[in-house]
Amino acid sequence: MRRFLKKNIPWQIIILIKALGFLPILFIHFMVLPSQAYSKEAAILNTTIMGEIDMELEYIESQQRKLLTRNFNLLESSKVKAAHQSIEKIIGPGPCISAHCLRLMSQALGVQTLFVLRIKQINEAFQLSLVRTQSNEMHIVDDFCSPCDQEQFNKILTQLTSALIKNKGNYAKLILPLDLTLPKEEVTEMQIEMPVAPLDPLPPIDARLLYPSITTNGEFVMIDIQEIELPDPEVPIVPEAPKDLSELQSTQEDILIFPLSKDLVQEEKG
Repeated sequence: MRRFLKKNIPWQIIILIKALGFLPILFIHFMVLPSQAYSKEAAILNTTIMGEIDMELEYIESQQRKLLTRNFNLLESSKVKAAHQSIEKIIGPGPCISAHCLRLMSQALGVQTLFVLRIKQINEAFQLSLVRTQSNEMHIVDDFCSPCDQEQFNKILTQLTSALIKNKGNYAKLILPLDLTLPKEEVTEMQIEMPVAPLDPLPPIDARLLYPSITTNGEFVMIDIQEIELPDPEVPIVPEAPKDLSELQSTQEDILIFPLSKDLVQEEKG
C-alpha cells in the first residue's frame, strides 16, 4: 500500500499530509494541555472535625485526595500546611472555614479552586459539608452520615464530590460570595447652611453678676450681690377716648327700679 502511494501520489502531497498531521498534535501539546493543567490546579485544605469520629484524619484526607485526583492536579499537602501557618500569623490560629481565610489561602497558594471538608457531630449523626471555592464564590453541599463507618463515609463523600464537580445528584447547592467587602464609594462633601439669627446676639454677661463677692466682718458675713438692671417693660399705647360724648349718650333718661328689700329700707331711729 505504501509503495502504491509513493508511485501514484506526488511527493509534494505526501509532505503536505504529513505536515498537516503534525499541526494538530503541536496545537494540542502547546495550547490545550497547558491551559487544562493550569485550570485544573486545586488544593485540599485541612479537614475540620467537630466531635469524635472513629476514622482517623489521615484516612479521611487520603480518601478525599483519591477522589479529587481524577479531575484536578492537587498541590502537595506540605505546601498547603506551610501556607496555612503563614495565614495563621495574620488572622490567628484555628480552622480555615471563614471567607476571609479562604480568600487569603487562595492568594497564598496561587490557585482559585480550594476544597474543604467539615465534619460536625450532631447527637449520634455526623454532618458532612464539602466546600469548593470557584472564582469569587463558595459552593457548599452537605449530607448526614449515620452510622458513619468507612463504607458509609466513602459513599457520601463520593456523592458530595460528584455534586460539586459534575453537578450530579439531588443535593441542594448553597452559593455564597467569597469576597464580602463592599466597593468604596466616593463621599461628596455636603455644605450645611446655618439659619440666620433673627435678632442681634446678646451682650456678654458681667462675671460679677454670676459670682457675688463675700466679705466677713467679725461674726457677720456680708454678701454683695450686684443689682441687675432690667429694662422697663413697654406699656402698650391705648388710643384716647373721644372727648365729645354727646353723640354717644341717649336723650332718654334711664330709670333704674330696685325692689324694696330689707337691705335697702332703713328704719327710723327714735
